[in-house]
Amino acid sequence: MHATLEDRVRERIRQLDEERAALDPRVAFTEAVGTETGSWRLDEQATRMVRTNL
Repeated sequence: MHATLEDRVRERIRQLDEERAALDPRVAFTEAVGTETGSWRLDEQATRMVRTNL
């Protein structure tokens, strides 16, 4: 059975949304590394990143 173009586009958008959501914590961690001085804040960001990607 062939998916319609609209179905394929919807599926690709869903995949991209999932990928973006998985990258958000990594971006936040990378930004925190450049600006935070407290190791506890970096630990907190790293924990969030790991939990999101599990």
